[in-house]
Amino acid sequence: MEKRKFNVMDVLGEQLADVADLNTTGLEQIEYIDIGLLDGDERNFYQLTDIDELADNIQMCGLQQPIRVRAGEGGRFTIVSGHRRRAALAQLVDNGLDQFRRVPCIRETDDVSPALQELRLIFANSSTRKLTSAEIGEQAERVEALLYQLKEDGFEFPEGRMRDVVAAACNTHGSKLARIKVIREHLLSNLRPAWDGGKMPEQAAYALAQFPADMQMRISKAFPKLPNGPTLERLLKLYKEDGYRWDPCLTCPDGKECKHGDAFLRHDADSFVYEVCGGKKCCLDCPHATAECYSCDKACAKAKAKRKEKLDAKKADAEKATEKHQRKLERAIQASAARLARAADAAELPDTATAIWSRYGGGYTVGKLRKFASGDFQGEHVWVNELEPENIYNIDKTAKALHCSADYIVGLTDELTPPTLPEGQLMIAGWMPGSTNPAEPGEFAAYVDLGDGKLLKRFFDWDGQHWMMPGGIEAQVPVVWWMRLPPVPAAGKGAEK
Repeated sequence: MEKRKFNVMDVLGEQLADVADLNTTGLEQIEYIDIGLLDGDERNFYQLTDIDELADNIQMCGLQQPIRVRAGEGGRFTIVSGHRRRAALAQLVDNGLDQFRRVPCIRETDDVSPALQELRLIFANSSTRKLTSAEIGEQAERVEALLYQLKEDGFEFPEGRMRDVVAAACNTHGSKLARIKVIREHLLSNLRPAWDGGKMPEQAAYALAQFPADMQMRISKAFPKLPNGPTLERLLKLYKEDGYRWDPCLTCPDGKECKHGDAFLRHDADSFVYEVCGGKKCCLDCPHATAECYSCDKACAKAKAKRKEKLDAKKADAEKATEKHQRKLERAIQASAARLARAADAAELPDTATAIWSRYGGGYTVGKLRKFASGDFQGEHVWVNELEPENIYNIDKTAKALHCSADYIVGLTDELTPPTLPEGQLMIAGWMPGSTNPAEPGEFAAYVDLGDGKLLKRFFDWDGQHWMMPGGIEAQVPVVWWMRLPPVPAAGKGAEK
């Protein structure tokens, strides 16, 4: 059979039954009481939050729920339930809205013990708001004390741990109350205001409360903003299971004691598992501290200086290499420009004429070619030699612009224009192998094989069938290379007379 959950109403009967039911249609009647006669119960520990918002709501819609009071001394009344409502109404009255001065109230007329009065106060207020963990803790502490008092007064409670009874009475879990108890008993007093005010989450407060007092103080000072719950739980695990204390016994290269402990603490709080060091490794020896990329931002100043020195040296080397490459590239461009400017000069082209169309867009004027040829790069940073043949966009167009041959542009010849070709030969371009024969008779330069790899250069005639030596004697040694000779220049055209 399922165990029935404990309900304090079942034990206290009608003594507390009307706490949750403020129906005014029964015996209890609403009466209007001047707000100046309403006093808060000094035993009320719940925070009065969001008063401005509640006041605005009451001004717009009116008071939707009467305030529950009991008679006090001297014609005054003590609030049982409705402390926030009373504060909101008082604010409206202070702002000149006197229509809210007379407050609808339900006066309790029964005579109960102080313990029951306080229980009634607690349950009446807890049921009208969402409680913070701190408020739940204080509520549970008071409820436990009151239940023990009622037990002494004759009320019977179910058997079992009082913590579970209190948890059930407070509509929460025993494990939560146990956590809250640790927080209330061990969290440092200077940290309590944040917890009591609901600004410190329960998870963070519980993890922090499990540290010794000195460690709690250190953590609160080491971080600009207190870490969240998961981070504090991680530090707690490192503290308890791994024995980390973040008090490095290290010596700097200058002989001074390492004082980087809090930085190690902050580092381990948000680092990956494999990066946790616990202050047991000097930053100068840690690859994560001196790495060029994705370096540790928690490293000490000496490690950061070392990393900067390394990066600066690398940057300087890169700049030097870049400068060296730039000078080499400029020399190559200068040589290419000089070759092209030679053609432009021969054609007597003006500086304004466009001569080169590059593969990377734009073009080069003759004037720019001439400046580059002289080594004047006009302060430009060049990235590539656009004057190399493979980078010239249109060879034929460039050749026409410079009035030279395409062969000159691509470097196949140093002649600006093709030479006059000898009869029977397209061009003296190179040696032909001896395995081939000339197509027509003529005079030839030849290399003959004397054996053992020795070659002898001779002039031969080709009669269409045989290689012939001077005097009409057929050559008896094999011709391995041959080249047709051009016709003998006519007298008076450069030849000595």
